[in-house]
Amino acid sequence: MTQPTQTSSPYSYQSLSTAITRRRPLHRQKQQSNTTSMNEASQAENQRLKRSLSLTDLIFYGVGCSVGAGIYSLVGIGANLAGPGIALSFALCGVACIFTSLGYAEFAARVPLAGSAYTFTYVSFGELCGWLVGWNLTLGYAVSASVVARSWAAYLVGFVQGMLHTTEINGGDDEDRTITSILNVSKFLHWSIHAPLPNLFSTRDYSAIDNATITNSYECCPLAMLIIILCTLVLLTGAKESSRFNSAMTILNLSILGFVILAGTGSGTAFQVDNLTPVLPHGWQGVGRAAGLVFFSYLGFDMVSCLSEEVEHPERNMPIGIIGSLLSSMFIYCMVSIVVVGLAPVMLLGEDIPIVNALLANACCTHDEQVSAVSLDDSTLRHDTCLNYACKPILHSMLYMGSRIVSFGAIFGLTTACFACLMGQPRIFFSMAQDGLLFKIYAKVNPKTGVPTMGTILTGVFTALVACFIDLESLANAISLGTLQVFTFVNAGVIILRMTLPVKSWPNGSLALDDGCERWDLVRTQHQKQRQRHQDERTPLLPDHGGAEIVIDSTRKAQLVEMNSLSGDPAGRNDFSPKESNQAELRENGSWPHWLTFCFTTCLVIIFAISSHSTDEKSDERVGTRLHILLAILIAITLICAAVLSRLPQAPPPATFTCPCVPIIPLLGILCNSYMMGSLPLSTWYAIFLWLLVGICFYFGYGIHHSELRHSTVQNSAKTIPPEEPNDGARPEHF
Repeated sequence: MTQPTQTSSPYSYQSLSTAITRRRPLHRQKQQSNTTSMNEASQAENQRLKRSLSLTDLIFYGVGCSVGAGIYSLVGIGANLAGPGIALSFALCGVACIFTSLGYAEFAARVPLAGSAYTFTYVSFGELCGWLVGWNLTLGYAVSASVVARSWAAYLVGFVQGMLHTTEINGGDDEDRTITSILNVSKFLHWSIHAPLPNLFSTRDYSAIDNATITNSYECCPLAMLIIILCTLVLLTGAKESSRFNSAMTILNLSILGFVILAGTGSGTAFQVDNLTPVLPHGWQGVGRAAGLVFFSYLGFDMVSCLSEEVEHPERNMPIGIIGSLLSSMFIYCMVSIVVVGLAPVMLLGEDIPIVNALLANACCTHDEQVSAVSLDDSTLRHDTCLNYACKPILHSMLYMGSRIVSFGAIFGLTTACFACLMGQPRIFFSMAQDGLLFKIYAKVNPKTGVPTMGTILTGVFTALVACFIDLESLANAISLGTLQVFTFVNAGVIILRMTLPVKSWPNGSLALDDGCERWDLVRTQHQKQRQRHQDERTPLLPDHGGAEIVIDSTRKAQLVEMNSLSGDPAGRNDFSPKESNQAELRENGSWPHWLTFCFTTCLVIIFAISSHSTDEKSDERVGTRLHILLAILIAITLICAAVLSRLPQAPPPATFTCPCVPIIPLLGILCNSYMMGSLPLSTWYAIFLWLLVGICFYFGYGIHHSELRHSTVQNSAKTIPPEEPNDGARPEHF
């Protein structure tokens, strides 16, 4: 007879740790009750997304999401930090993402559900970590879509103004009227992306105010709302219909970028090797900072993983789609960035439209004239010299027309990136709402289109308002840091999932079969009234188990007998369970994989932060010596953690796609991510900590109380406690 234990306080340390460390099973909760009504079954079916996407759709979505703002605007911003070495920054991001994408591919094939890294982290680390990853993904998707929308508005206005400024006026009575009309349109276009905020609340005439005064006021971008609204309307039509629109836009975008590469390299003297030297004007620190800045432009393969629940044959198509879209994006980024920085000096590229400026500079000026223009202190004079559509004579007509084509094509490329980001965010909200951590309205799916309608609409409204009223250029580093943290969790999650026992069942006893080991093939009929009860096999995160134990329904032996009986094999001849010896080894690992990966990551971030932000001046030898000693200690701890992790026993690899060389590949991914995280400024860390603090407050205010795992555990506790011994071994969960 089990000895009774004292019930923990509703707000005790153990009860709280139970809530924040409870892990989601690898698969969707199975319906067991044969008394489930038809209405409930229909409602559950309507809460699932439709599998209608092919492998080609996945790759186009990944490339479309990545090759947007990253290639049309971040090339110029990153070149200011890394110089011509911006191609190395994109390559560094690509290598880091290759390591991470292998982990993504294993998770996506093993856990084919919507939610991306949020679901992966929930499965491996627990509820609180999963929620924070999903919260960071909101920053990565919704805010990234807002950044792309503003860039789209700038390109659209630049294209229209370029057409207006080159309009030929042949003279006559209507000449003054034509000029006035052009000026009025130009003013309206300028207002659409630089609207002074007081204009929205006051009738005061700002036309007489000096331009400098207007530019000093807070500005919003009404035009950015347009692209958000249009993309949202297309997304509401359905996933397959949306994929056709995305594929067409992506093909057009890739054609434009291919034209840039061919025009840049095949235009004779336009491409100058001198523009590529020195390759690293700011050293490797500049490359690292630029890599941290542009990292969020590789968000595409994460977006692909959001579609796990809508793709056909996910166990095969998801790994190919994730890795294929990443490699394609990496190749495009490196090729285009090399061509762009080779066409013009970095100072002429600018931050808004670097590709257009690179082509236009060579159409208007020779290489020597470009170098002379860079030496000018007045940026306006520099712009009028080599970046003016009215320049004469035109030296390269193909590049001149190419700048027009790129300016027009960038509109479609940015449309694709914005569209893909807006598609990924509702899927994450959908998964979080299904788990009870977010409002249930986000989990409602239109039965006809298979789209989370309200989640898509609310995401579009929120993103449109953010794109209009918030200046997001300063948040680029914060978006990248949040994305890096998400990718680090995925890398670490692969290690955790291989070295600990996953949760195979929901706490209420409903099945959730594990693809990582041999599947249980349970034969059930509608007349079977017996309910399967599993032991929730989880490894506690805290050394004292942190209250992570839940009610144990049966021993492992009894569970095997019951499952064999249900499958028609009471003797257990077809025992497909993992070997008991391997399970014992994984149990002996305890919480070591969690703590070792945590120490490994933390030490690496501190090492790279000290290396990146320490001053070069060694005026104080004591400080320099102490820093070297601290770095040596941290490096030693990092190596020890890696060595111990490599010696811990692992579960057999899953039957689906497998990340090779675990834990080496995930640790290399963490290494690259930590290098870029440590290179980012401290102000970015303050911003991301503030963002995470808001997410923690929401979790403890809503998510922890409405979690589906909490409800399942409470129901199971009520069912399994015998009436005569209400406190026998039970530890109810109050969060």
